This record gives sequence, structure tokens and C-alpha cells, in this order.
Amino acid sequence: MVVFDRHDPAGGPAYFVALDFAGDAVTGIRDFLFARYVLDGAELRTV
Repeated sequence: MVVFDRHDPAGGPAYFVALDFAGDAVTGIRDFLFARYVLDGAELRTV
């Protein structure tokens, strides 16, 4: 899940949250709020 800064509507993604699923249940959440540098090497695409 890509998160944008609502105070910077023209800006790009601020950070992301990785969600793990098993069927319909969320089994893990990794929030990269304080590790925004991971976006530097990320390839983002829409599906």
C-alpha cells in the first residue's frame, strides 16, 4: 500500500506499508513510515 502526504498533494509517494495475506485475512503488516529510504530502490506500478 503506497501512502501519500495529504499536505503535499502534488508530491509523490511518501512511504509504503507492506501487507501479507492468507486468504482474506491480513497476517502481517510492515510499516515503513520511519524507513522512507526504501522507496529509493522500489519499483512502483499500478495493477
